[in-house]
Amino acid sequence: MFSVITRSLPIILAGSLGYAISLHGDAFVFDIGGVLASSNKIRSFRELGIVNILQYFVTVRRGPNAIKGTFFETLNRVAKEHKISRRPGRTIAKDDSGKPVPLLMNLWLKGKITCKKLRTMIFESIDKHPEWFDYEIEKRLIRNLVDMVFTPEKFIKTIQLNKGIITFAKQCKQQGHQIYILSNWDAESFELLKQKDPAFFASFDGIIISGQTGQVKPSKKIFKTLLKKYHLKPRNCFFIDDQKENVATSRKLKICGILCKSNHSWLEKKPDLRYVLQEITRAQQAKNTVATAVRFV
Repeated sequence: MFSVITRSLPIILAGSLGYAISLHGDAFVFDIGGVLASSNKIRSFRELGIVNILQYFVTVRRGPNAIKGTFFETLNRVAKEHKISRRPGRTIAKDDSGKPVPLLMNLWLKGKITCKKLRTMIFESIDKHPEWFDYEIEKRLIRNLVDMVFTPEKFIKTIQLNKGIITFAKQCKQQGHQIYILSNWDAESFELLKQKDPAFFASFDGIIISGQTGQVKPSKKIFKTLLKKYHLKPRNCFFIDDQKENVATSRKLKICGILCKSNHSWLEKKPDLRYVLQEITRAQQAKNTVATAVRFV
């Protein structure tokens, strides 16, 4: 990330974390999901219907992961029914557990299909194929989940901004650094997401989202789009993401990739800012060591 030391601009971050770190560099690139923002499970449960969820657990006797599995399976069945198949060599985005998302969701993230069209396709297939579901409550819950995820106004209600990482991004900007967004996110809901903090999103020097470029991480293409559009040098960039595959791709391009780990609880998943700052500091020290060695060769 950090090139010539004499051109570097220091940042001192202190306060609630209990320590200060000194950073030098030009650009910080942030992912959205799992970094700048996270899903709020309580709000998600309200959108799905708390009574529906309780009835599902009592009737089907399966956990939350089963709902997600059925949701993904339903999307795959819809794609097959409409004869939508993956083209060889095309990159598939990953979910928060690192597994490939269904093809329909991947097309949605790339801006190849609108929310309205996607909802219509899925609902028609669900109504046409009741045999896809073992229980009526399962079918109802999946319909509600489809409506929540693919209706921008409802989806954004379930998303909350992560104050710690946002404070860090604002401090970077205040100290003269460039800040960017690089994220797999659909264009429709992103416009609503920005309304949660217009001034913050307006402060970014550049934003690249999959729904506008037609490219998704972990493909190298979307990273190259960012670098080319904003004339960034890979070695002068920090990239903070919660997906190992995305971080790995960034490092292949000589970008300093930082994995954003999270503190988990049953109801929420928040970025571990302390860990992120420690990793940035470690990368800074390694970079400085190399730069010092080069100066004395």
